[in-house]
Amino acid sequence: MNPSQTNLPNVSTPLRQIRFISRMLKIFFALFLLGLVYRNSDFLGTLLSWLGGGAKFSNLSDTPELALTEMTVFLVWLVASVFTVSKLLGQFEQGAIFTARSTRLLRRLGWLALVFGLLELCLPLLNILCREWPGNIHAAWFGQVFLMSFLGAISSGWVMAGIFSILLSFIMDEGRKISEEQELTV
Repeated sequence: MNPSQTNLPNVSTPLRQIRFISRMLKIFFALFLLGLVYRNSDFLGTLLSWLGGGAKFSNLSDTPELALTEMTVFLVWLVASVFTVSKLLGQFEQGAIFTARSTRLLRRLGWLALVFGLLELCLPLLNILCREWPGNIHAAWFGQVFLMSFLGAISSGWVMAGIFSILLSFIMDEGRKISEEQELTV
C-alpha cells in the first residue's frame, strides 16, 4: 500500500494495527533506552569498567586503548541501531511495509544484531588474549573460554535474531518484487 493512502478513512484493520504497534514500539524503545541510562547512572564508568575487565579507571585517559576501542565500537553500534529502529518503525507507522526502504532497514537491523552477537563472542576472547599474552595462554584453557563465549553468544539470541531478520528481509523483498510485477501486468 502506498504510504499516502494510509490517511484515507477506509484503511484496513491490519494496517491500523501495524501503525498502532509501531507507535507503541517507538515509545517502548525510547523508554528502554531511558531505563538503560537510568539503571546505570554512571553509564560511561560502568561501561568502561565492564570493558576493562572490572577495573575502575579514574578518568578517560587512564583507560586502556583496547577498552576505548571496544567502547567506541559499542557506541557506534548503539547509535546505528537506534537510527535504524527509528527509521524502520517510522516506515511501518506510515504504512510503508513492503517497500524497498523497509526491507533494507530490516536487513540492516538484522546485520546489526548479528554483529552484536559476534562482538559478544569476539570481545571477551580479545580481552583475554591481550591480558594474558605472551606465554600465559594454554590451548585447553583458551578452548574452554572460546566454547563458553561461543555458547553465550549463540544463546543470547542476538545471532539468531539477526539471521532471522535478514531472512525475513529477503522474504519481504521477494514479496515486494512479486507485488510490483503483478501491478504491472494488470
